[in-house]
Amino acid sequence: MNLFEHIKSVLSENETFCKDGVLFKNSVVEAGLKLDPKLLKLLLKDDKARKHFFTEIDDITVFDKTKFQKFVSNKQFLPDSFTAFKNRIGLTANGEYLTEANEVVLDFPYKDCVLEGGQTKEDQKRQEIFWNETLAPDEIDRLFEPKALCNWKKYTAKGIETKFKAGNNENYIIKGNNLLALHTIKKTFKSRIKLIYIDPPYNTGNDGFNYNDSFNHSAWLTFMKNRVEVARELLCSNGVIFISCDDNEFAYLKVLMDEVFGKENFIEMFSWKKSDTPSNLPKKSKKVLEYILCYEKNKDNVKYKGFTSESKSSNGLLNKVNKVGILTFPPSIVDTGLANGKYTKGKYGTDKYSVELLEDTEVKDGFFIKPIILKSNFKWGQTKLDEEIDRGTKISIRTKSLSPSYMKIEYEPEVPINYIDSSMGVHTTENAGKQLTKLFGKSVFTYPKSESLIEYLINMVSNKLTKDDYILDFHLGSGTTCAVAHKMGFNYIGIEQMDYIETVSVERLKKVIDGEQTGISEKLEWKGGGSFIYAELAEYTQKVIDKIINASDSNAILKIINCISDNYYIKHNIESNLLSNSIEEISSYSIDELKSTAISLIDKNYMYVNYADQEDSTFDISETDKLLNNTFFSTI
Repeated sequence: MNLFEHIKSVLSENETFCKDGVLFKNSVVEAGLKLDPKLLKLLLKDDKARKHFFTEIDDITVFDKTKFQKFVSNKQFLPDSFTAFKNRIGLTANGEYLTEANEVVLDFPYKDCVLEGGQTKEDQKRQEIFWNETLAPDEIDRLFEPKALCNWKKYTAKGIETKFKAGNNENYIIKGNNLLALHTIKKTFKSRIKLIYIDPPYNTGNDGFNYNDSFNHSAWLTFMKNRVEVARELLCSNGVIFISCDDNEFAYLKVLMDEVFGKENFIEMFSWKKSDTPSNLPKKSKKVLEYILCYEKNKDNVKYKGFTSESKSSNGLLNKVNKVGILTFPPSIVDTGLANGKYTKGKYGTDKYSVELLEDTEVKDGFFIKPIILKSNFKWGQTKLDEEIDRGTKISIRTKSLSPSYMKIEYEPEVPINYIDSSMGVHTTENAGKQLTKLFGKSVFTYPKSESLIEYLINMVSNKLTKDDYILDFHLGSGTTCAVAHKMGFNYIGIEQMDYIETVSVERLKKVIDGEQTGISEKLEWKGGGSFIYAELAEYTQKVIDKIINASDSNAILKIINCISDNYYIKHNIESNLLSNSIEEISSYSIDELKSTAISLIDKNYMYVNYADQEDSTFDISETDKLLNNTFFSTI
């Protein structure tokens, strides 16, 4: 065993430094710089390590910190170098094939913002531009370990409960960086999510929130890759993912999803008429459409179905293909002439509109129900009707009388149509915005998705969903996905980093529990009830990042930088004395440049507290939170 492997085996005795053969380089270097007793004890008790990194001077053992740093920074401790050229076509970011790159876009501009009071879009410009940061592979070691959760609360119809268990069949709303939250729930929910819907940043750069919705192209692709890769791990074998997007990145997202999920698992690109009012963007066409990409984890594990609708007709009754449903009629009709299974003439029909009843009668909702064959002068004749029945198409009429002048059909296409609009009962963003304003009594969110759209997507695969299955949205926004899942009776997990998760998303779900009557409530006869659990990723260096973002002047940021250089927050490869000597130079930066510089100094591996470290008193995790974390992460 060479020295590198030997030292790795020594460090693996403590999971703070090495776990499952993976060396946490940042942790090791940090410990070396701080002369951490845990590290020194490990090295001192091993003869090879002691001989290599320590010097004996007059019976005093001295640790060679510089030699140790150079050793662990050796390229053998770094990820393998990338292969620059391949004989294939693929998406690239910063000169590397995206599928081979190990960079991580940790934070992100947010697609939607809350409008407070009388603010306009242009008034709302926050400093979120600094949150778009790409980490190199050698800056990541414990970043994706499960994080401890804190501030647990359970919301019910009776109010907030403090004594509960975080177990199966509970709904969860989690506040924190969505990439790290996804890796956190993976410990409990890997291969357990049945449906994912997300509405990520569209990367438009021209919607009045360009500071808030504009990545450079390669960063946006890396950002999406980081998240859809872990999303795929969370999906069960017959799971489905829907992703909303527009034409700015649609083509690239399709290629990326083909690479991550497999081209063979692509199902459809649905077009949704999001607005009845064309946009005023300076283009040669006015945009009213958005797109929804649909992928399965494994192809052909889900049978998709279309929408249910009703229409009234007489001669045009059978003018659409692939209608599915039932014939219903009152018991009185059966009693007056249909008991023998045939109806050709009489009080309720004519020769033109005759019905032959097949198989046994069943009762549903007070009506007798039977499959039928229609004999008529409708647009489908008997021959066409027989052909459709032979190939498995089911035909139906729903009627309270058999009068030929008034027929009512309930139908459902066997497969969904790839164009979604209001004729399917799916509302626009304008309608969704009005509903949300009605719910809160003021404008609280821009461009929310309509509840009817999410209901449509869930219904599309609901034949594979059970009430124990989970629906996930890790770009929660105003909370539409979880509100719909709650009303439809499905379990859900919602993830959001912005502070409005508490003032909008959580408040909306509290109103759902109370029985609010917006969106799909009336259609589903929603009366309220249910519960959800709220928790936050326990912050560590994220607290410092928040202070930087919220700082209002340069002096405040310089004080934070001085603080960073004196403690555990700084990146391992930045020498604190060099940083101190640079304070005078960076003090001339603009406040934006100062914020960006300050955030770049912080070790992102410790933005949040790792679950494995929750017993460390440094992180101040409460005993209640520890118990709930243990329950949550032990859930099977």
